[in-house]
Amino acid sequence: MLKHLQIAAEADIPNAKFRLGCLHFCGAYGVEEDKVKCSRFIKEAAEAGHSEAKIYYGKDLVFGSFGIQKDVEKGLDYLQQAVDEGADYADEHLAFVRECLAKDK
Repeated sequence: MLKHLQIAAEADIPNAKFRLGCLHFCGAYGVEEDKVKCSRFIKEAAEAGHSEAKIYYGKDLVFGSFGIQKDVEKGLDYLQQAVDEGADYADEHLAFVRECLAKDK
C-alpha cells in the first residue's frame, strides 16, 4: 500500500500527497516521522486544491510551523477556503486559529 501511495504522490495526486504527509507527521506504516516532509506534502496538496490539506497548511502558515514561513493573512485565506469548500471541521479549526490570534494581540 505504501509503495502505491508514494507512486501516486510522485504523480502529483493531491490526496496521495496529503495522506503521505499525514504519515510523515506521525511516523506510521514504516514512514519516518519528519514534520518538515509532512508540511511539504501538505503544502503541495493544499496548493493543488485538496480541501483538508488547506486546513493544516493554513495553520502552518498562521503559526509558522514545521519550516513554513509565517504568513497569517495567507493562512487565514487557506482556512477560509477549506470552510467554503465544506472540509470536515474546517470551521472549528478557523475559530481556534482566530481565538489564538486574538489572545496574541
